[in-house]
Amino acid sequence: MSAKKSEEKDVTDFQNLITSVQSEQTFTNGKALSEDLTFDPDKFRLPQDFSGEVGVVELLSIPVRKPGKQTWFRVHPGEQYRMNCGVILLDDTRETYLVAPELYPDLAKFLTPVTIYTWVNYHGTPALWPAKLPTGNRRGDRWSTTAHEAAKVAMTQWVQLESLMDSGNYQVVRAPYLKAEPKFPPKSFRELLTLGFKDARIEDKGHPVYKELLGSDV
Repeated sequence: MSAKKSEEKDVTDFQNLITSVQSEQTFTNGKALSEDLTFDPDKFRLPQDFSGEVGVVELLSIPVRKPGKQTWFRVHPGEQYRMNCGVILLDDTRETYLVAPELYPDLAKFLTPVTIYTWVNYHGTPALWPAKLPTGNRRGDRWSTTAHEAAKVAMTQWVQLESLMDSGNYQVVRAPYLKAEPKFPPKSFRELLTLGFKDARIEDKGHPVYKELLGSDV
């Protein structure tokens, strides 16, 4: 057989193979797929009240941190949604721990006095911002003072928080075209604190962080 006839035969065999596969895919149990009456598309259609059937979104935890520089945010204006307290910021893990006042004397050198603000981003995701209170350190107080000024502005306007490293202070960028009201969660401040610090509260001398900071095994 010549090489040309051999190539023609191979092409013919390949075309027959494709036709055979397509034929097998077209029929299932001797019936054309287009005639398969066991498939009901309505079975897979979303109901009109789908959003009500999937359940209510429940917050399980919220972050404790200042707003990021790319985040448009608002601070809750209510005094009941902020609090002055003492926290400990661990250097290694960057975790923030809420400290019970009766332990302040023991942990004084590790404590940072803060105001905890409640804030949300433009999508309504809540967080807690522990903004340091002024301590009498001139340079450090510029960061603290401008942080609280930024929080005050954010109570009425959408802003972004920017750090100016050269001058050692914060500034805000206002969003003139964001007019929507912030969507704060329908929870009390106590509930939000519980979610933010549920695994980060030092309430007694038996807490691992208390013992680690004071070098105690007891």
